[in-house]
Amino acid sequence: MPQNYDSSKPTAGVTTFPQLWVIIKDHFAAVVSRFSGTSFPANPTTYQICWRSDRGTYGRAYCYTGDPNVGESGWVEDVLLTSIGVEIIAARGSKSSLDQRLDVTMNEDGTLKASTTLNPSEWFALSGHTFTYVSGTSFTVDGDQTDIYKPTRRIKANLTGGAVYSEVVSASYGAPNTTVVIKDAVLTNTLTTVEHSLFLPRVYSGAMSYEMTANKNVRTETDTTTSKINDSIILCNKASAMTVNLLSAVTFGAGRRLIVININIGAVTIDAAGTETISGALTYALNSQYQSAEIESDGTNWLLIGATIPFATAAEILTGTEAAKAIAPDQFVSSNVRKLLTAAGDLLYASAANTLARLAKATNGQVLTLTSGFPSWADIVLVDASVSQFKLKTSLGSVYANDALMTLPGGTYGFSPQSKDSAAGTLTGSFAVADTVGTTYITCVHLKNSQAGENYYMQQRYMAASGKDHWIFLLVDKATRKIIAAYEAPDHPSANSQVLHTELSNPFRSYDPARHDIVLADNEILNAIKGFLNRRRDILEIIHRSCIVDDAKSAEYDFRLIRKINEWPDELNPGHIKAEMIRVPQWAKIMIGPDVIALETFAVEKLPENIQYRHLNFDEKKLR
Repeated sequence: MPQNYDSSKPTAGVTTFPQLWVIIKDHFAAVVSRFSGTSFPANPTTYQICWRSDRGTYGRAYCYTGDPNVGESGWVEDVLLTSIGVEIIAARGSKSSLDQRLDVTMNEDGTLKASTTLNPSEWFALSGHTFTYVSGTSFTVDGDQTDIYKPTRRIKANLTGGAVYSEVVSASYGAPNTTVVIKDAVLTNTLTTVEHSLFLPRVYSGAMSYEMTANKNVRTETDTTTSKINDSIILCNKASAMTVNLLSAVTFGAGRRLIVININIGAVTIDAAGTETISGALTYALNSQYQSAEIESDGTNWLLIGATIPFATAAEILTGTEAAKAIAPDQFVSSNVRKLLTAAGDLLYASAANTLARLAKATNGQVLTLTSGFPSWADIVLVDASVSQFKLKTSLGSVYANDALMTLPGGTYGFSPQSKDSAAGTLTGSFAVADTVGTTYITCVHLKNSQAGENYYMQQRYMAASGKDHWIFLLVDKATRKIIAAYEAPDHPSANSQVLHTELSNPFRSYDPARHDIVLADNEILNAIKGFLNRRRDILEIIHRSCIVDDAKSAEYDFRLIRKINEWPDELNPGHIKAEMIRVPQWAKIMIGPDVIALETFAVEKLPENIQYRHLNFDEKKLR
């Protein structure tokens, strides 16, 4: 079929209608067949396509570039013009097709031709190069091979009589050869080839740690010495002074470490080469027995990575000259110090500057006090508790809800509760005493307001030993995120009741985990609202009207303390971290019978899983 396109036809005023029909038919056939044929069309136009039916199994597409110097007189195979095609062709390597390339290592079913369990050699032969013997510790190889022959790299030298092994000390290039110096004098003039280990040392490639090279060297020296390229640990064993002169940090190799240990009584000086430094200093001293230093080369200088500190003697401790030394427990309680402590329970104190004295142990129940500037023992004197945050006082707490069972603050020591409605006018709420705990007493009330959307508020003054923490619990509707009930007081709901905080972790007796979330509020909200508190507007009313729970981020909970009054000091509750005995003041005996009670302190180190700790967002505009 026609393959060529003649742009000069038809010719106006010359071509007849029958000729025009033939021309149009030929041009259409050429276009439809993509100018197919066994040769490229004559007189092509740029970007013209040609399908060569004589190439490949089904033919191949070519595009005319317009540049006769490219491809075949300007024709380039279509696949070469796409990025995927370029990648596929590059993947063929020296093979004529990608299939031939894959045939080298893979079977037709995709499995590998060679077993993956074979153990390859640990040595690599540098083929195509000439190795020449120079001396027992050196050889040359043509070309610049300094990137291969790095210090400490293992080498296998093949001689006529067999193989010998060593490691590289240094390599330098001087055209046209690289001269390699090795550690051991094992070479002879029968050298044929040299193989090197597959892995470079850690400090050059990261492929292998220095410890994996099996090249560590531990040696003991009894006099001044110089470190070697393969040193790992140097033990200095001399009763008098000696020096360890370091190999250049450049030669030793960046990233490699050396440990020097003084195992005798003589002072050891570690001296860097020339102007090189050890963490900025020319030398580092190991003045005491068993003192050590670990240093690392950065390729230019040395860095002190770790060092042991010498222990101070008892005499240095007593005279105050133990600066920059460690004090071991056995040294501290040694020699004259130990002699001062004659009985179990004795204490040491300074009776004068740099002078230790003994304070004999006390009798059971006594406490340590200060008399005339010196420590002494004294009997416990119980005094009436003052009204402070650590002793007995009265506190006020409150709750609100529309229809919920709540625990009132105060527990056993609550006075008569007071109530109010959230809306002005007639009080339409009600409360009933309820007990949902069972065999233990708690102050539990049912607050209910008959007006939809309004709350029933109740507060109670009570006797307590409140600590620094204020407790604001919120019951939040899971669906609407509205606060539907709340509790605030200087004390935890379990304070002054017969149950522990682990049994009564929150004040909401109507809590339903399917419908509610329990939130403990961050006390930062108290600082935000304190300027808006007055006699008619308390904490919970402000929170109800102007605060929402910040669900976007969690606050960081810090452990809190609970203080609880215990009228039976001989029956302390389990789990307390402190119990303080106090005498009950006269004003408090209206509710507390015994003369002496215990104030127990409990730590709430973390919240139960069903209680969230959150910030509250305050909008003062809602109070207007």
